[in-house]
Amino acid sequence: MNTRDINFNVRFDKEGRRELELLSTIWRCSRAEALRRCVSNAAGHLSGTMPCCADGGRCFVPHMHTKQNAE
Repeated sequence: MNTRDINFNVRFDKEGRRELELLSTIWRCSRAEALRRCVSNAAGHLSGTMPCCADGGRCFVPHMHTKQNAE
């Protein structure tokens, strides 16, 4: 688990709250940890530093990341 350096408040609508609860339940972690995982996984995926799926799992097509970064 990450250490808490800064406080950050986020407001969710009902659908966003429901989705966050669902992730929290699936991953068996707090809502804060689920949100941290989402941010970390998305950043790694979009920056190309970590070929992974949106859920942080192993990427089944890592060659596509290599191709995208070469362009």
